[in-house]
Amino acid sequence: MIATFLALTVVLYVQVSVSWGLGFAIPTALVAVAFVVFLVGTKVYVYVPPEGSIFSSVARVFVASCRKWRLPLPHPEDARRQEELLYNPPAAVGNGRRVFKLPLTLQLSFLNKAAIVTDAADEIQPNGAPARPWNLCSVQQVEEAKCLLKVIPVWIFGTLWFTVVTELINYTFFQASTMDLHMGKHFTIPPASIVAVLYVSVALFVPVYDLLIVRAAQRVTKAGRGITLLQSMVGQTEFYNTQFPDQMHTLANAAFYCAQGVSSYLATLVVNIVNARTRQHGGSTGWVTDDINVGRIDYFYYAMAVLTGANFVYLLVCSHFYQYKGEQAAETPAGREPVTDSGSLSESDAALLKT
Repeated sequence: MIATFLALTVVLYVQVSVSWGLGFAIPTALVAVAFVVFLVGTKVYVYVPPEGSIFSSVARVFVASCRKWRLPLPHPEDARRQEELLYNPPAAVGNGRRVFKLPLTLQLSFLNKAAIVTDAADEIQPNGAPARPWNLCSVQQVEEAKCLLKVIPVWIFGTLWFTVVTELINYTFFQASTMDLHMGKHFTIPPASIVAVLYVSVALFVPVYDLLIVRAAQRVTKAGRGITLLQSMVGQTEFYNTQFPDQMHTLANAAFYCAQGVSSYLATLVVNIVNARTRQHGGSTGWVTDDINVGRIDYFYYAMAVLTGANFVYLLVCSHFYQYKGEQAAETPAGREPVTDSGSLSESDAALLKT
């Protein structure tokens, strides 16, 4: 945010008021410095060799669950007892780190069938690894695939939200182009610098959010964060980093910036659709034009407000059904002792495990 603010104010002022050459020389020099710093940092960077494709693991879960779609799940209403009967080896240890083991959940339970063991002697090797990885997946693999699927609806919300923000930034510039930007006799604000007001307002709102909103929400929700990650969305990056599987943390940051990239294309599509529809109703030009005095930018902003409201309702629905990573969907039913090891399985459970 600081870099964007400086680019929209200092660098842009140099380009407009001093020299285009100097204005482009400043970012070029900064890129060169950043490249040198990157080269220096490569010597101390801790490189972790990849352990395999994360996407192939997700694909195996879908293939294995489809192949076993006819099989019934044991204890479909009890996640803990079901987990005891599925293929659930210890968490793998690799590259000096242990992967956080996820408990089985009942959300998207169709995928749980990928971990059903139909014949232990045929499907599991002596070392505990699956003999055919595309036929049998571990509970860990199943839950990692679920994490990825559950994040997608929230990612769609973020993409739509960035689409509205992109429209705001773009047409704030067009509005500034028609304004009187003189401050005194000798200073004129570049039109593009008006966009920096958005970043200033966000920066000013951060302490208000931390000191007032979060503390007030803590008293109401009794949650440590005050507002859950899905309800706030101030830290979308934090949400992705905490909800993606451990092996997919690199995708977490990519998902955030991918949403921004996709929103740029969606913003263009929205403008084209709006202009096409508004021209069909007798207008020579659409609502959105380069000259806002000719178009109806106010109607366009009303449309963006409606889109934002619908997107907010969509987020509330996602928040209601979302289950955070590591949370079990169901507790052990009353009157039943939780299963702690394979030796405590009942005869019926043992029969299920053999079949």
